[in-house]
Amino acid sequence: MKSTICHYGHSTLTLMTEKTFFIFDWYQGDISFPKDKKVVLIATHGHGDHFDPMIFEKAPQNAIFILSDDIEKKREGVHWIRPDENYEIEDFTIHTFGSTDRGVSLILTVEGLHFYFAGDLNAWIWEEDDEETQEKERNDYLRELEKIKKYPIDIACVPVDPRLKEHEFDGMRIFMDHVQPKHVVPLHFQQNFEYLEHVLKENPEIPVVEFEEKGECVELQ
Repeated sequence: MKSTICHYGHSTLTLMTEKTFFIFDWYQGDISFPKDKKVVLIATHGHGDHFDPMIFEKAPQNAIFILSDDIEKKREGVHWIRPDENYEIEDFTIHTFGSTDRGVSLILTVEGLHFYFAGDLNAWIWEEDDEETQEKERNDYLRELEKIKKYPIDIACVPVDPRLKEHEFDGMRIFMDHVQPKHVVPLHFQQNFEYLEHVLKENPEIPVVEFEEKGECVELQ
């Protein structure tokens, strides 16, 4: 299954398949929409670096909106999603899971492709936290991965946050211990695309997709 991913920094990216153009966690900037494909916008939670109401104004008229139900419900015609549910929408399905922060993580299945998007599900292990807190964070993350690993995943989008310092890759590495996707797309690194060189260098055993600049697109098989 051929698909194209364009990365717009932090956790905003697009996924284009033969029939559909998906946009994930769009909160700033502009995105060009293909005129020959169905447009679907997905927001995993309401944090300001993952969602902004401007998407309703900037999206095409017939766009489909799929939003986590922690986002304030001021709009009609939206598909609201919550953790641990299955949704059939148009010609694709979404399996949702929980988060270690807010909202949902999910697996999108479309045209034979299995696409995982973490949102803010991660092992948020901060060096200033005590050992008990860090262990709870790991266990909370592992609890969700036990559910996620039961599903096939071709492409996985997971956080690698430099603010976590020595724990910046813990979430991605723990994920790879449980799931074996063909490709891994980094999330949650602000707009610092140079940081992705560090991600690749420190994780040579993980099939990390390389993006060098904002808006760059990569075709994956």
